[in-house]
Amino acid sequence: MRLHHGKIILALAAGLFAFTAQAQDEATTDMTEAEKLELFKEYGWLVSLDPEKIGMNDAEKEAFLSGIKAHLDGEPGPEDPQVTWQKIQGFLGQRFITVNKERGQEFIDSIKDKPGVQKSKSGLYYEIIEEGEGAKAGAQDSVKVNYKGTLVDGTEFDSSYKRGEPATFPVSGVVPGFGEGVQLVGKGGKVKLYIPSDLGYGDTAQRGSPIPPGSTLIFEVEMVEVNPE
Repeated sequence: MRLHHGKIILALAAGLFAFTAQAQDEATTDMTEAEKLELFKEYGWLVSLDPEKIGMNDAEKEAFLSGIKAHLDGEPGPEDPQVTWQKIQGFLGQRFITVNKERGQEFIDSIKDKPGVQKSKSGLYYEIIEEGEGAKAGAQDSVKVNYKGTLVDGTEFDSSYKRGEPATFPVSGVVPGFGEGVQLVGKGGKVKLYIPSDLGYGDTAQRGSPIPPGSTLIFEVEMVEVNPE
């Protein structure tokens, strides 16, 4: 993910000067002018922002490009680059969250009126695929489930199926939307959950997690056991 682009840009720029002499020779031997220009174009792509992730409009793209051109033309930059970086990262971090929430809401709006989709009092949307049998889990119980979790763009971020075994956990030990959702079916039941960010991980980035802050989550859950030993 290229959200923390400032650090990545600096790292890539530093990397340009970290080649060995051999690597430099290999990279520049017999390059045509067109190949050099293509390489600079690719370099620009690598160090630029991801307009989709932060919802850049045309005016913002132009402003970004004008800053690059100003630097290349030798015009003076910010008086205090460090302060400017902090301001940029704070702004883009919040923009990233806002864009994720907006896209999540757009997705919820697209499915909420479909047959079978229900909404709980908390704001959780769900589809019961199979009711299952026997007692359903309570808030103080534990469950064993198979599940797959995806983002609204289809990116899969977790799957017990791929790990080859179901997961066991206390209902109260997971995000609110998931904990509420597993209480909807009995053993053998299946439910699909659409969890808005405020019932998921909220606006906080999870260290080491592929789930961006502000994300709406989608889970397909199969109840293996309620109160497993």
